[in-house]
Amino acid sequence: MTEKQTDTSTTLKTTLTDLQSELSTLNRVSHRLALTDAGPALEKVLNLLLPRLLSRIGKNDDAKTSNRSNKRKAPSSPLTPSSSASVSELSALYDQINAIHESIHKKLIEMLTHTMKRVREDRNCQLPCVAILELLLPEEHRQQQQSETGEPKGLVVTANPFTINLSLAFLTLGVNRSSPSACSDLLPGLLTFLACLLLEGLPQKEGSFYSDNCVGISHILDASRKMRFDQTCHLILRCLEYISCNPLEKAAIRRAADSSSSNVSDASSNNMNETSAESAVPSLKETKRAILSNPVVGAALFEIFSDVLLYTPVSAASSLIPYGMSTSGYQRLINGAASGKMVGGNSKNWKEEFASRARLRELKLKMLELIAPCRRFALFLFDDEKSSDDASKVAISEKVENECSSQYNPTDNGALLSSKERAMGISRTVALMVLLTGDSDPDVKSKAESYLRAHMDSYRGKDAEKSEVDESSLHDALLGNSAALAQSLLTLVIGGVASISVTNRLMSQYKLERSVDTLKLGLSVSYHVDNTMETHQKALLSCCRKKVDEFTSAKALKFVAKMLEENPKLFHLCDLQIDESDVAAVSIGSLTLSAFGDLRQPGSSGSAAVESVASLLNALCLRLTMFYDARMKQSGVETSRARIRQILAKSMVQASAVLAPMSSGHGGSSTMGSSAKTANTQLDIRDHCYGVVCTLARSTFCLDERGALYDCGNSRSFPENTNQTHFNRTLKSISTASMLFGCVANEVEMLRPRATSALDALLSAYVRVVTSTSENARRIDDGKSNTKTESIPTTSTNPWADIRINDAVVDKKNDNTKEIDGLSRSLAPLLWTSSRRSQPKSSRLAAVRWSNELLIHLDAKNAIHLLCFLSGDDDATVSMIAKKALGVESSLGDDVTFNETEWSNSSEAILSSVTFTELMETIVGREAEVIPGRPKFAEFVVPAKAATCRFMLQSLFSEGSFYGQESCASAVDDYVMAILGTFADYQGRSL
Repeated sequence: MTEKQTDTSTTLKTTLTDLQSELSTLNRVSHRLALTDAGPALEKVLNLLLPRLLSRIGKNDDAKTSNRSNKRKAPSSPLTPSSSASVSELSALYDQINAIHESIHKKLIEMLTHTMKRVREDRNCQLPCVAILELLLPEEHRQQQQSETGEPKGLVVTANPFTINLSLAFLTLGVNRSSPSACSDLLPGLLTFLACLLLEGLPQKEGSFYSDNCVGISHILDASRKMRFDQTCHLILRCLEYISCNPLEKAAIRRAADSSSSNVSDASSNNMNETSAESAVPSLKETKRAILSNPVVGAALFEIFSDVLLYTPVSAASSLIPYGMSTSGYQRLINGAASGKMVGGNSKNWKEEFASRARLRELKLKMLELIAPCRRFALFLFDDEKSSDDASKVAISEKVENECSSQYNPTDNGALLSSKERAMGISRTVALMVLLTGDSDPDVKSKAESYLRAHMDSYRGKDAEKSEVDESSLHDALLGNSAALAQSLLTLVIGGVASISVTNRLMSQYKLERSVDTLKLGLSVSYHVDNTMETHQKALLSCCRKKVDEFTSAKALKFVAKMLEENPKLFHLCDLQIDESDVAAVSIGSLTLSAFGDLRQPGSSGSAAVESVASLLNALCLRLTMFYDARMKQSGVETSRARIRQILAKSMVQASAVLAPMSSGHGGSSTMGSSAKTANTQLDIRDHCYGVVCTLARSTFCLDERGALYDCGNSRSFPENTNQTHFNRTLKSISTASMLFGCVANEVEMLRPRATSALDALLSAYVRVVTSTSENARRIDDGKSNTKTESIPTTSTNPWADIRINDAVVDKKNDNTKEIDGLSRSLAPLLWTSSRRSQPKSSRLAAVRWSNELLIHLDAKNAIHLLCFLSGDDDATVSMIAKKALGVESSLGDDVTFNETEWSNSSEAILSSVTFTELMETIVGREAEVIPGRPKFAEFVVPAKAATCRFMLQSLFSEGSFYGQESCASAVDDYVMAILGTFADYQGRSL
C-alpha cells in the first residue's frame, strides 16, 4: 500500500467512525423527540433542533454524492499484485460510508416526518422560521463580495435541494403561525432568495449587461425549480398579507406601547410589545432596501402584486384564465397552500380560500395599504433619514442630473442605480393603484382612486410652484420613470404577446444599446430566452399576460393620456440631435396604435375602453406632432422623421376609420337603439378623432410629400426618379375632405362644430401646401428668368395667375397643370354638393370658405361660379362671405362704385385668371356642355342674380382689352339680357 493510499484509508476510517457516531446520536435525539410533550416543550426543542436537521440532511446528501464521486475516481483494478488488498479495502470503506449515509438520510427523513406530523397537529406550535430561512440564503461573504463589485445579480442558490425543499415546506407551515412582526423579519430574506431563483440559469453576457430586470427561465422549465419558485412567491404573499394587519404599525397604538413601557407592573408584557414594535420598523426598512438595491426584487414583487390585484374568482368548472394574468402566474397563485387561519375553514388551496368576494376584497385592500404612498408602508418607496420634502427634492435633482443615463444605461454605480430604482419604485406604485381603479369591487375601486388622487395632488401648492424645480422634474417625482410606466400600462392593455411583437419589430429599427434598453423598459421582469428553442418559446408564452378587462383598460388608457397631456417633455429623454432619441415616442406610439386596433372591434364602438384609447390617440398625436415639427428643423434625423411620420399616418387611418360611418350617414343609426351612456361615449370617441385630424392638419405633417393627411392616412410612395414636384405628390386625393364634408353634413348638432373645425384645419393645410409650393415655383422661375427672352405678363401676386386651365396655350415647362386641374376637378363636385340648399348651414359655410380660400387659386372660373351661387344663400354668414370674396359685399340699395385700387388689391387673382367672356360662358350658360348639379344664372335665386350682375359689371369695367375683341360683343349682349331678366324678377322692388 502506497503512502497516498494509507492516508486515504485513514481518512475514510475516521469518516466512517464519525458517521457511525452521528447515526447513534440521531437515534438518541429521535427517541427524546418522540418523548417530548406537545406545547412549549416541543416548541423549545424545535427552535434548536429543526434548523440543524434541515441543514444536516443537505450536508449528508452532499457528502454522499462526494463519496460516490471519490469512489469513481479511485482505480477500480490493482496496478500491481501487491496493491490488490489495499484497493479492495478502500472500496469496502467507500461502500460502508455510503451505507451509513443512506442510514443517516433515512433517519433524518424519519425525524423530519415525525416533526411535520406533530407540528401540524399542534396549531399553536411556533417554528424557527428565521433560522430556517437563513439556510436558504447565499453565504455572507459571497453577498459582501457581490455588493462590493456592484453586481447584485451574482446571487446564486448554494443550499442542497433536500434542504431547500424541506425548508420551504416547514416555512409554509410556520409562516401561517407567525406574528406580523416575525413576518416582516422574514420578508427581506425571502425576497433575496426569490431573486436567487430568478437569476438561476441566466447565462453571462459578454461585453455588457442584460437589462436590470432580466431573469432566466430555468424556474419555468425545471419542475423542481418551478415548485420552489411558486412556494417562495406564496410565502412572500403570506408575509405581506400578515404585515398589513400588524396593529403595532398603527401610529396611535405604537405610541401607546412606547409610553406604557415605563409601567413597572406590566414590565414584561410592555417590553415584549416594545421589542416587537422596534423590530417591525427596521425590518420594513430592510425590505425596502432590498427592493431598492436589486432591480430583480422590485420587478418580481411587482409581478406578485399584479397577480393578486388582477385576480378574479373563476368557477371550478371553467378553464379560463382571468383577465390580466398569465398562465404560469395564475396556476402559481391558485395552487398555493391555504393559510389554515380561517375558523372552520377546510380550504385545500389558495383558490378555495379566496373564492368569496369578501375575502378577496379584504386581501386587495390589504395589498393596497402596503403600496399606497400616502399610507405608512409605501413598500416600493424608499424612506431616507431626511424629511419627506427633502427626500423628494433630492430624488428630483438626481433625476434631472442623470436623466439620460438613468433611463438608458445600466451601470455599476450604486448611487445611480439607487436613483433609477427609486424612480421605478414610484412608477410601480402608481401602476398598481391605476390597475385597482378598474377593479370590479366598488370599495377597492374607490379606495384606490382616493389614494391615487392624493398622490397626484401631493405636490400641489408646494415649492414646485416657485420654480425650484421644473415641470418635467415634478412629473418625475410623481410618476417616476414615465416611459416605463406608460409602456407597462399599455402592455397590460394589449397583452404580453402583442407587446412582445411590437417590441421585436421596433428593435430591428434601433442599433444603440441605450435605445434597445428603452424599448425593454418595464416594471415587471423580462425573460432571457433562446428563440431557436421551442421549449423556451413555450415557456415565454406561459409568462405573457392576457390583456386586462375593458374597465381596467379604460382606466389605464385614461391615465396614460393624462400623462401625455400634462408632461410635454415625456418623449425628451436625451439629446434630440440624436436620430434614435425618438425611441420612447415611437414605442409608446406603436403600443397605442396596437391598443386602438385591438379595442376597436365590431360591437365595441360605444365602450369606455375605445373612448379612452381615442383620447390617448388624440394626446399622442399632439405630442408627436410637436416632436415631428422639431425634427423638421434638424438635419441628420431623416430616419427618425420617417418613423414618427409613419405613426402619425397610422393615427390618421384609425381616426378616419371611426369617422367614415358618420360621413356616409350611417354613424347615427348605431346609437338609436343604444342607451344614453353608450351614445355619449360614441360622441366622445368621434370628438377625439376630430381632434386627431385637427392636430395633424395644423402641424408640418400636412407638408409631407406622401399626402397621408389628404388620403385618410394612406401614404403614397414615389420612385426616386420621378419628375413630380412636392405639390404634385401631396395633393393627390381629397378622400379626407370628402369624409369631413360628409361628417359636417350628417353629424349631430353637438359635434357639428368639431367636424367644422376639423374641416377648417384641413383647408388651412391645403392652403399651406399651395403657398409653400408657390414659393418654390417662384424661386425656380426667378432662377430661369435670365434665360427667357419674353415673359408671360401678369398683374397678380397669385402663384397660379399664369395658369390658364382652359387655354390652349400653357407654359409647357410647368408640370403642375395637370395635377392642379385634377385637384380642382375633384374639389369642384364636392363643393357644389355641399353648397346645396338642402345641406345644413355648416356644410354650406364650409363650401364657401373652401371656394374662397382654396379653389379660387386652382380653378378661378368654377370658384367664381360657386361663389356667385352662394351669394344668394339664405344664411347671412354664407352669403356675406361669398359677396365679400366677389367684392360686392355692399348693400344692394347702394350705388355701384368702382374703386380700381381696391379691386386690384382684393380680387386680382380673379381678374387676372378669368376674362369677362369666360365668366359669361360659365355662369350665364353659353358653354356647350352643361354639368349636372351646377345651376346656371337662370336657376339662381334673386339675391344671387343681383350679386352676380354687380360682380360681372366690375369684371366688365376691369377688362383691359375689351374694345378690341369681337367675341365680347355677344357676351355683353348676354349680360344686358341677364340684367333685364333680373329687373323683371324685381317687380316693384328697387336694387
